[in-house]
Amino acid sequence: MSDKQELAIQAAHLLDGSLFAESMAKLEASIIQQWRDAKTVQEREECHARINALDSFKADMRDVITTGEIAAKEEGLSTWRQT
Repeated sequence: MSDKQELAIQAAHLLDGSLFAESMAKLEASIIQQWRDAKTVQEREECHARINALDSFKADMRDVITTGEIAAKEEGLSTWRQT
């Protein structure tokens, strides 16, 4: 198994975990509430940046998984995520 596949497995386990999903949902909801309660443009901009950072993090994790899937297919593996 390649390093890319191992990282993909770890990322998939993290993203698929209910604790992680719940934590991310709570964090996102908290930031959105802070945005709604913001009194200044600066506060709203900071909340916007935090939401963008969360989205970027999730996208990066999905990219790691996709890279691992591609590496697994190149090696002829079909069950790489079950490890």
